[in-house]
Amino acid sequence: MRALKETSAPSGLVIGSWFLLSAILLSGCATRVIRIPTDPGLPSVDAIEVYQSVSKNCKGVKTLTAEIALSGTVRGERIRGRVLAGFAMPASMRLEGVAPFGAPVFILTSNPRDVIFLLPRDNRVVRQSSTEDILHSLMGLSFTVDDLLSVLTGCIVSTPQVEQGFRHDKDWISVVLRDNSAEVYLKQVGASWEIRAAEWPGWRVEYSEWKSGIPRIVRLWSDSTQDPVELLAELSQLEVNVPLKAEVFLLDVPRSAVPLTLDELWDVAPLR
Repeated sequence: MRALKETSAPSGLVIGSWFLLSAILLSGCATRVIRIPTDPGLPSVDAIEVYQSVSKNCKGVKTLTAEIALSGTVRGERIRGRVLAGFAMPASMRLEGVAPFGAPVFILTSNPRDVIFLLPRDNRVVRQSSTEDILHSLMGLSFTVDDLLSVLTGCIVSTPQVEQGFRHDKDWISVVLRDNSAEVYLKQVGASWEIRAAEWPGWRVEYSEWKSGIPRIVRLWSDSTQDPVELLAELSQLEVNVPLKAEVFLLDVPRSAVPLTLDELWDVAPLR
């Protein structure tokens, strides 16, 4: 955590009672599903232009740091916790599970050359596994670093290319992305537009409380019957495009650390 805080994270991070906060967030959003248009819509070039303008903010994210309050369920098990996150393009990430006191609950570092997951308190380590596999065991998300950053910032994919645009009733438009066939829904709010939801094979995401072009609340579902996921992420202490040193995404592992398998990681449950 020190590496992340010294280079980017604001001072005075509030750890607080995340048990209570997570419960409030989960219960408060359980029934708040955004109602996206169900009509097929009419082809619209204007919709494409609106999306291109709105998505400039997330496309411009090169680095991001935030404190993320997580809550939800994965495979029927409730998870909750607070995570300090740092991202840098391309494909670099550091996640630290915040504990009330002492060492982090976990540290995950990922860069184009190496991925390491460490449980500092138990002196256990996962090596030679992909970011996707570790995130899947940790929180049910088989995402790459760039996938996760894109979903959190509202871009859905790292380099979104629009294939079609549509106009719907009641101040809604949508676009279909070429990369993963995602359909992204935007709603007019006053004189501006906001990305409110997106669907792509296996997943749906909803966004709310946009500030400075980045959503502060992200809700994500999978439609998998085998690995169902419903996660709520609240982003705070967010900073964009602040320089991060390469050392942030490296991790020194004690020689005495005992190897940990992905199955054992799920059983250890650092976010449960």
